[in-house]
Amino acid sequence: MAFGAQRLISIRDAPNVRRSFDGVRLGGTVDRVRLDAFATRPELLRDGVFDGQPNHPQGFWGVYATVPTSVIPHSGFDLYYLGFENDHALYKIGTGVERRHSIGARIFGHRGGWDWDWEALGQFGTFAQQQIRAWGFSTDTGYALTAYDWKPRGGLKVTASSGDRNPHDRTLGTYSGLFPKLAYFNQAGLIGASNVITATF
Repeated sequence: MAFGAQRLISIRDAPNVRRSFDGVRLGGTVDRVRLDAFATRPELLRDGVFDGQPNHPQGFWGVYATVPTSVIPHSGFDLYYLGFENDHALYKIGTGVERRHSIGARIFGHRGGWDWDWEALGQFGTFAQQQIRAWGFSTDTGYALTAYDWKPRGGLKVTASSGDRNPHDRTLGTYSGLFPKLAYFNQAGLIGASNVITATF
């Protein structure tokens, strides 16, 4: 599965083996609005053909909608809810059962040489005996010189996501990127999306 800018759900081409899920997915288009609903478990890869098995301690479900127009001219938008559970979650503060819910929106479009892709989401739920309160934000805005055949583009990409400030306040503030593409910020793919502020020109 791959949705939006693949910041949260990606097919993950970089390791040469695409990410797989076992479950049910229903999708369709109603009045130009694309709707997808799914209930799955991530797949554990094994050697051989069709030998993958569902990762039973984890569950992943959600609803994703894409609308081709919005109140912002020349823009479409995505709205989504994603749920994730992990019976063996591991963070610096310890291990436990994680139930995380993500609600977010993405606005994207282009006009002339300009293009933009902005996304923000909030996360809540529980981890062990703690409450989850996390957030993420990303923008990618650029301008391409369309007069040239090879269309050189300059742009600015900014991403910020929350981390956990206090391990003793019974609140987990660490943002989870769920199942993103590994090259989250650039093709080097050296760091993930949690507890970070980055800008790329």
